[in-house]
Amino acid sequence: MRLEPRPTFGARDRVNNINRRSALAAIPATALGALLAGPSRSAEESTDKRETFAVGPFALGDWYKKYRLQNKEKGPLINGAPDDDQIRESLNACQLYVIDGRVWTDRNKPRFEETRPKVAAEGKLIYSWNKDELTCLIWPKEMSAKDVRTDCDANPPWRRLDIQISIEILGADRNISLTKVSNFVSDPVIAYDVNGNARRI
Repeated sequence: MRLEPRPTFGARDRVNNINRRSALAAIPATALGALLAGPSRSAEESTDKRETFAVGPFALGDWYKKYRLQNKEKGPLINGAPDDDQIRESLNACQLYVIDGRVWTDRNKPRFEETRPKVAAEGKLIYSWNKDELTCLIWPKEMSAKDVRTDCDANPPWRRLDIQISIEILGADRNISLTKVSNFVSDPVIAYDVNGNARRI
């Protein structure tokens, strides 16, 4: 999932707010259309019941904190960036959800849809800091479900996955601006059953 367009310093105080009701809007248009359009023609001809459900929320800043603790040797993020705790607190204003689907071929035995889970975001997505003629912007650039594994034989079936996250940081003073991208995954991994309940693995 790409969260574009890229912000500019001319609009550094701009924020992108997505409320809970419209959290699915963060999914790419083609994927969102598939989720909201309802069953396909072949599904309509069957008696299968289908549902879309959400798992979460997950705090983006907490995952970022673990990533930074594991990569202390990389030093400061970029010129003008605040300290890690301040960034973590700001990123926690962005809540993530996994959007998945289930289908019943038997009334009492739901299974996962064969489509890949999607990631949706809610809250503030762009953050800006200004101090001593230094400016910093940070925003989630891309988020997607990775390493999806499904146990169809369990009762109930369950699924585990990672969310791959790219965060872009733009720092500048009066003379130069620099961009840095940090890539990390959700920690711990996300696991849930076909009913949307969290699962320990």
